[in-house]
Amino acid sequence: AASDIAGPPAPNTDFSPKPADMDTVSIVKSPVVLRGIIGSRNPGQRGSLLGGYGGSGITEGAVMRALRWLKKEQKPDGSWGNPSAMTALALLTYLAHGETPTSEEFGPTVEKAIKWLCDNQRPDGLFNQNDAHAYSQPICAYALCEAYALTKVPVIKTVAEKAIAVVLKGQHPSGGFDYGMKQTERDDTSVMGWCAQSLKAAHMAKIGNPEEVNKAIKLAVKGFKKNANPAGGFGYTGPQPSFLTAAGVLCMQLLGASKDIDVERGLAWCDQRFKFNWTTPGNDRPIYHWYYVTQAYFHTGGKRWSAWNAQFSVPLCKAQIVLKGAGVDGKDIGYWESPAKASEKDLVYSTTLCALMLQVYYRYLPTFKTPKEIDEVQTIGQDAGKVKVEVSI
Repeated sequence: AASDIAGPPAPNTDFSPKPADMDTVSIVKSPVVLRGIIGSRNPGQRGSLLGGYGGSGITEGAVMRALRWLKKEQKPDGSWGNPSAMTALALLTYLAHGETPTSEEFGPTVEKAIKWLCDNQRPDGLFNQNDAHAYSQPICAYALCEAYALTKVPVIKTVAEKAIAVVLKGQHPSGGFDYGMKQTERDDTSVMGWCAQSLKAAHMAKIGNPEEVNKAIKLAVKGFKKNANPAGGFGYTGPQPSFLTAAGVLCMQLLGASKDIDVERGLAWCDQRFKFNWTTPGNDRPIYHWYYVTQAYFHTGGKRWSAWNAQFSVPLCKAQIVLKGAGVDGKDIGYWESPAKASEKDLVYSTTLCALMLQVYYRYLPTFKTPKEIDEVQTIGQDAGKVKVEVSI
């Protein structure tokens, strides 16, 4: 209900009801919320997590319109756009909202998306209709790990394990990843970002061999540090700082190295260069970079998050293109068209990333508030073994 949300609700904003517990022949009953970093994803019951971290009915109204737009845009076979990557991103957007196959409004949409991904996985763990650089592999693995975490459907676990196995096999000895999950000398921070998110999701959902996943997580931290600049910032394929700095910061946080000096240096770099301005974004892939910086600041908390949230949330909602009464149920729907139309021209892509930004308030618990019972102190060699950092996986 709107009364559960702190902050002013948007006019006529309604909230999706909580899904029923998963309990069918092929689905075992389990809690909707996984213990650990996953936050409160029960639609309609966000309460303090939405308002407490700066969200409101305005932000949730934009999310609901996006989910309803995606529902209308879904193909009959359950996919979206460039199938593998876009279907996984759309599924992640529903999962971030706590939607499962039992959800009242979006259940069939979620079920068809999961089924499409499962049906389109090859025996080698790769997915049909992959993109040129195989970004879809870690994105699909990410979505399927989260889908299993929220449903506990055994067949999803099987598909997720095969997907994450490809990611594990593609990790370099340096800890990084490259296009196509290939073993090369090239460590691509953009690819590494999705791989790191998939590894974290695998860890949370207990997908794959725990020792192998934990080893990959610790090694991935070294991979990001390899692309870190001592003066601040993370590079694309080396230490020359770039707008992928926020990706490096977020992934270090998610992988348990939030207190690492390169995270603070990266945040300071972002403070000077990241501004939210929809009409003059300042780089050629603004939504992609804002997706990372929003989460990085959220996991940092404090004044950094408060300042960014005040800067981005309402303007992002206002930038949504709203279609009155155009949903399949006659409700308002909405999408985002990136200001960088040449490089971010896929509407499913831009809409899912924008919606995920506005779901940050409840999608994950902030890493600085991760429950103690899941904290596991580890040490990772830093700066040629001269410094030790604490890592909570």
